[in-house]
Amino acid sequence: MYSASMHEGMEGPHLFEITVKTNDPANAEKKLLVRANWAARDAKVRPTK
Repeated sequence: MYSASMHEGMEGPHLFEITVKTNDPANAEKKLLVRANWAARDAKVRPTK
């Protein structure tokens, strides 16, 4: 399980790039891209798609 939290003032869209090591000698690493739109818990706006 992977979890993350943002400090106050860090709201908005983010793109996380996580490198994953594989057991495939021809492709030893893969990149996992995670797109997130963080909003404050008490935000009055809905996150965009």
